[in-house]
Amino acid sequence: GSFSCLEAAQRDTSVQADLHDVSITIPRSGAIRIELEFSGYAEGEIYVNGCDIVSTACVDSLTVDRGIAEVELELEVSNGKPSLDVHEVEIGTNDELGGSISVTLSDCPFGDWPDFVQNLVDEAVERLVLRGVVLEFAAGLLTPLAEDLLVDM
Repeated sequence: GSFSCLEAAQRDTSVQADLHDVSITIPRSGAIRIELEFSGYAEGEIYVNGCDIVSTACVDSLTVDRGIAEVELELEVSNGKPSLDVHEVEIGTNDELGGSISVTLSDCPFGDWPDFVQNLVDEAVERLVLRGVVLEFAAGLLTPLAEDLLVDM
């Protein structure tokens, strides 16, 4: 679920991740789809406020085993300059290989949150951290590819 009153921001995140598998396809003209399989660990700080919760920060860590991500990028041209814009990001796990995503919170300045808040915060950490990791991978893969394309033009 989602509560519109709850805001979450991720800060000071360090990431260690390994790519297991990559495929890059062109599903239609002007679009690039990147599929990644990866595992990794990230740690940082989640800052939460809203929903009658006093603004607070906790240390968060995220462990991904056999995560799967699909990133679709659209080629946009503005003022004669091409750029790739993120169109869609989907993240899940490779269930056949026992993939999992787990979030741990610690060093919160108070006791346990109510379950609904805990679930929202877990979701926020997953979304914020994983999206960042996936887009970083995608950028790293596309940069040499884009340079090759530009050289060939």
